[in-house]
Amino acid sequence: MSWIRDVAAAGLVWALLLGGQAVAEELEQIQVVFDGQGGVDGLAGARDIAVSPDGFHVYVAGADDDAIAVFERDVDGELDQVQVLFNTVDGVIGIGGANAVTVSPDGLHVYATGPENNAVAVFERDPVLGTLTFVEWRRNGAGDITGGLVGPTDVDVSPDGAHVYISAQTFSTVAIFSRDVVTGRLGFVGFIQDGVDASGLSSASSIHVSPDDAHVYVTALGEDALSVFSRDTVTGELTEVEVQREGENGVDGISTPSKVEVSDDGNQVYVASFGDSAVTIFDRDAASGALTFVESVQDGVDGVEGLLSTQSVTVDPGGTRVYSVALDDNSLSSFERQAETGLLTQYDLATDGLAGVDGLMAPRAVAVSDDSQNVYTASGTEGSVAAFLTHVPPGPPDPPGPLPPGSGTDLDGATMEFEWRFLSVDGMLVEGPTAFVVEDPGGPELSDILSGADLEVSATNLRLDWLGNANYSRNPPTFNGGVFEITSNTAPIESVSVADETNLSGFDETRIEFDAKQITLNLAGLSAMAGSVVSVDIALLIPEPTTGGVVAALLGLAVLGWRRARLG
Repeated sequence: MSWIRDVAAAGLVWALLLGGQAVAEELEQIQVVFDGQGGVDGLAGARDIAVSPDGFHVYVAGADDDAIAVFERDVDGELDQVQVLFNTVDGVIGIGGANAVTVSPDGLHVYATGPENNAVAVFERDPVLGTLTFVEWRRNGAGDITGGLVGPTDVDVSPDGAHVYISAQTFSTVAIFSRDVVTGRLGFVGFIQDGVDASGLSSASSIHVSPDDAHVYVTALGEDALSVFSRDTVTGELTEVEVQREGENGVDGISTPSKVEVSDDGNQVYVASFGDSAVTIFDRDAASGALTFVESVQDGVDGVEGLLSTQSVTVDPGGTRVYSVALDDNSLSSFERQAETGLLTQYDLATDGLAGVDGLMAPRAVAVSDDSQNVYTASGTEGSVAAFLTHVPPGPPDPPGPLPPGSGTDLDGATMEFEWRFLSVDGMLVEGPTAFVVEDPGGPELSDILSGADLEVSATNLRLDWLGNANYSRNPPTFNGGVFEITSNTAPIESVSVADETNLSGFDETRIEFDAKQITLNLAGLSAMAGSVVSVDIALLIPEPTTGGVVAALLGLAVLGWRRARLG
């Protein structure tokens, strides 16, 4: 990762006094990447950032580059760029001035808005590599789209994956699309407009669907408002429930609202207020969707700092933290969230230029990883993405999700064919479905040790990508109440060929080729669809021979990333 500009920020304040309030250390910067440095591209004017539901990839909308930048997320939370897509290049269209990006809940598609094109672009996502393939773009006034997409500001996919909603500023609208869960393509349903179908949408700035799929929340810059809509889960159509306005019914802290988020438990709604430099909290009635103002956490009040011109807010998946970024304070704030009340207490603050922090100049967006371990910010001024380690204990695992339509095929005992790429003990890359490299341990010939031996496969992580919906697991692997187990974990090596080789470093190595290509596994307690994609993080071990010789102890091989396999 020589192209990445790392920042040592271990000296973030442990007891920084903010107006007498002690703020404990939590945010530790581990990296920052800049547009145009070390081969990174597509981050100029970075406006939005999203982490894939499986936690393996990060997507950034670069408004000035008219681009979507794709990064792979390492186990330590650092990012490696794997792709960048530009508007009008290689058939991609619809992301001119890209200002919003989101990943569908099933992880199969990415949606991005392009205000310069008055459009939304659809991409197919490779669930293993994270790379994107352009599918289509839907433009205002083209085809059956009669309106609602002029000046799009934000995009969200309903948790059930059935619909896509886009807020648009120019004519104060919300556009509604149905979503094909297989192709990702969008069908125009219609749009609602301020003063026609609803009130409180003047210059709509952001949109969020509640986790129970029942309601949609929209902020409006033009009238300092937060609108609540009930959602028809079949048609996707919206009906206004109420509007919360600044200065009415005791509401304070939503002047020029820039972002709205609903907590994963559905109990609270949080609004980032640019005008009030605040994060404002509403209690949510799950049945009606209606909101009750709770309080506003504002910059300079009760010792809170780092919220000047608050731009964005997000809630971590575990529900224990809320993060916000402030444009004029060049900062990222961490708040401890009370699970029952949703109330916030400032916990940590990272500011550009202090304690070694970099890449936080005028941040525009913030996102949290699926495991709550990393926070990522996007800055348009610097064209940067900053990565932080949170030191937050992982929350409870997500409840099992629904099985996809047409599921139920029993795959117990299914055969899996692996495509292997391994690193040898000394780090040399070796590719191929039937080859790996080890150092020769000496003693008896390796062909004698391996001949007739069994190949033992130990699966430590598994991710199952549905062809419609997706359930992901990292460690331990569990799905829908079932547990992934290996009950038949050996495959005989029927033949072995040995050839001495010398690698680039000059070390003598031995290449072992064998023709055992299938490993039989038992997916206990799991019903799934034939043809689903399975990725397994595996280690290969050769068992100790029963007679004579030296154990091939150096045969522990490091897996190079997630590899793709398909159920037979």
